[in-house]
Amino acid sequence: KCFGSGYFGRIAVYEIMLMNEELRRLTGQNADTMSLADAAKRSGFKSMHDDAGMKAAMGVTTMEEIKRVLF
Repeated sequence: KCFGSGYFGRIAVYEIMLMNEELRRLTGQNADTMSLADAAKRSGFKSMHDDAGMKAAMGVTTMEEIKRVLF
């Protein structure tokens, strides 16, 4: 039952960063956060916010629910 929320069940919103050679090298060099983030994005990394936005676009959830949960 949704208990009045309008939603039944749950769906995960997640982010996974797969390690590659560039990220491994940067990590070993104690690179700053922005350098690591840029390298991750170049290799296809999608943030939790990106994943949530895609799920909203597919109609799985709403932007209101995303804002409630993530922000």
